[in-house]
Amino acid sequence: MSERAIRCEVARLSLSGGKHEGFFFGQNGYFFDDNGFPIVLWGVVEMESFLRHLDARFAAPIGRKILYSATDAEELLLRHSSFAKPRFGGRKKLHRLLASRSSRMGWGLFGPGTVQSPCHDTLSVGFALAHEEHFAGARLDINWRQSQAELIHFEVAQKSSTIQPAQAPILPEWGRCKPVRSPEKNLDLDLEVREHGFFFGEQRSFFLPSPVFDFLLHSLQGRPLATSLEKNWLQFSPPDADNLLFSAFASAAKSMFEESTFPVYVLEEKDWTSHVVQRVQHRGMGRVSVLETRLDGDFETVFRVQSPHPSVVCGILVGMWERCNGRRSEVRIQVAPGFVDLSLRSPSVEYHEII
Repeated sequence: MSERAIRCEVARLSLSGGKHEGFFFGQNGYFFDDNGFPIVLWGVVEMESFLRHLDARFAAPIGRKILYSATDAEELLLRHSSFAKPRFGGRKKLHRLLASRSSRMGWGLFGPGTVQSPCHDTLSVGFALAHEEHFAGARLDINWRQSQAELIHFEVAQKSSTIQPAQAPILPEWGRCKPVRSPEKNLDLDLEVREHGFFFGEQRSFFLPSPVFDFLLHSLQGRPLATSLEKNWLQFSPPDADNLLFSAFASAAKSMFEESTFPVYVLEEKDWTSHVVQRVQHRGMGRVSVLETRLDGDFETVFRVQSPHPSVVCGILVGMWERCNGRRSEVRIQVAPGFVDLSLRSPSVEYHEII
């Protein structure tokens, strides 16, 4: 199928009123695509900021880890029966189906050897590689160049090794919570459809398959951290060897939020609930409950985080709390099966007698 034909068909599907028909946006903080796989809504600028800060937390660049995490996560979805390769003919239909998926998810317009208007250069190339491997039925090497922000060219070559299915990653417990589809009515997200993606509010956004972060976490376990990373800013209970990786992801998410302009004004407890619903639950990142808050004195707040990736949510919440209170925080993490309790308070100050 020609590149022009693919672009015309994808544009037609993208601009139709049902671009996200079949997607489920649960009020409980979990989103799913039209095949029932968990997804998270991210802003393009947010993701660039988060991955840039995450890369800085490690002693060596993690770009290839990010790319292959996207590829492996997409490969899991492509095992779904709706993406089965036809035995006789039907390849044009499969091309259109995958090109439409990339547009509906907001990753950009995928064509033969190109990605136009990528959501994130490394992630979009990773997803494109998964699609190329699905067609080829083999593992491929990919080389790519980005001569301009809105266009990526790539070339693939077959590896000599046979294709081995991506295995579900082994992850630290960290109080992770499995996404569950809510029986409640679907959220009415205000997604403004554009030719190659969509906007959520004022920023271009996209849907990230939740397993991308699973594979990324798995690939980064044991990887040396940057010597400049502050390693003790979180106090964990119980202590665990993987806490430094949790800290790296949380720190990157906190820095990402600090670069945003998201306002946080809290006059009473229900204001916190409103903020976390808007910033976390209405993105598909999971559920956050406000267990306790004091708005004077020590300014202490306790959140319960139920999320597939609690480290990211905790980092965002720390950034929100510090912006709201105009001060640094003392952070405690209590890990339990299925949730994490995040306690934030004004840092204690030790006064020493001056003689």
